[in-house]
Amino acid sequence: MWKQFIQIEDRIGEPISANGAVITPVARVLHVAIPGLHGGLIWNRPVAVHVRTAAGEELTVPVRDVTRQVQWGLLASGFINGLLVGLVILLLRRLLAKRKS
Repeated sequence: MWKQFIQIEDRIGEPISANGAVITPVARVLHVAIPGLHGGLIWNRPVAVHVRTAAGEELTVPVRDVTRQVQWGLLASGFINGLLVGLVILLLRRLLAKRKS
């Protein structure tokens, strides 16, 4: 059922020739269709670069998406900080309740 609304695929871009090598970008595409509407969300992110050298050697160079790594780090940091603040508030409330008794 989800395959109708969410699709993930790798797309290969236009090959580029430079210094005798052929470089081809590869992107991962997330397509989310909204039922009942003509719109949706399309998100592209770099995955790798295929390189074919002049000597005929082929290799794939992965692309590290540093921005995405930072976003995940910030999300995790916010979650952990929220838990810590909640824990401190809980401990302070218990401490104050003991002192009142």
